[in-house]
Amino acid sequence: MGWYKINCDAALADVGDWGIGIIVRDSEGFVIVAASPKVETLGDATLAEAMGLRLAVQFALDLSLQDTIIESDCKVVVDQVVHESFHNSYVGKVTTEFGIRSPAHKFFNVFVKQLHNIHNIAERVHEGKVHQGDWHGIGSVKNWTFTVDGKVETCKESIEAIDEKNMTATYNLYDGEMSKNYKIFKWTLQVIDKEGVGGVVKWIIDYEKLNEEIPPPYRYLDYISALTKDVDAHLLKGN
Repeated sequence: MGWYKINCDAALADVGDWGIGIIVRDSEGFVIVAASPKVETLGDATLAEAMGLRLAVQFALDLSLQDTIIESDCKVVVDQVVHESFHNSYVGKVTTEFGIRSPAHKFFNVFVKQLHNIHNIAERVHEGKVHQGDWHGIGSVKNWTFTVDGKVETCKESIEAIDEKNMTATYNLYDGEMSKNYKIFKWTLQVIDKEGVGGVVKWIIDYEKLNEEIPPPYRYLDYISALTKDVDAHLLKGN
């Protein structure tokens, strides 16, 4: 029956959401099937491309295609698959971003000057307490209780750095569930002003896994999405 080719690609459909395009052709170039599923609350481009590749493989299995070439333009994902190193990297980075309608500086201030009130703003943050120091000092430690994937978790957090001019802040998170899986777990928040009309919020998770069996921390992306939306909505109400 000849061979088949499957092309897959990912493109940003909306801020934080990705569309995945898949086209299956036969050896004469005729399109057999095409699909364009949307992946919601996913801000990491590499993960989106990897999911596109996974869907392409699933298409080949579902259609019982024997001799199949799968093409992706994401070199990082292809190299990781070819060299079987996708799950063998201990150190990694996950990035996601969202558009906000509230003023960028007010959004940033919530996370550097109003942490004591965050549990009253974000539904999934249940409690925060100062463990050492104060709420907003560099190196001060807080205890947090929050929900991720329907499960209540706890951790300690300390602010590593704040750059008010560039609206960037970095937080160290440890203990609790995070220390069971990660040696290093840092969140960096960057808020970009859009000329006074809302802005773009970028969250970067830098991590080091304790072993190769532990997955990257993609499960926190939905939590970050909900946190961002709750804070944005709170500020728009003028509270």
